[in-house]
Amino acid sequence: MLSVLLAIGAALAAAGISGIIFSRNFVAIMLAVELIIISGIVITVSFINASTAAGAMLLISLWAIAAAEAIATVTLYAFMKARGSNFRVDKLNLLKW
Repeated sequence: MLSVLLAIGAALAAAGISGIIFSRNFVAIMLAVELIIISGIVITVSFINASTAAGAMLLISLWAIAAAEAIATVTLYAFMKARGSNFRVDKLNLLKW
């Protein structure tokens, strides 16, 4: 079972890294970052016993961190959409002097 969970985590991490490398859309890049965070959660949880109280608390705290990152991504997307920004990363100019 451990090897299956580690393989799932590695596949999620590989999908996230390829999404960051090959995507030019801001939203797709942020979703790829979310995949990498979820792969870290899967790998971490695969090494602990989730039936214990400490394991369950670690699992809940890791999910809360991933949910907070997703909320920040959606908020940033809504802010950029309201300002009429372009979502192509190679055309973003908000951080240029």
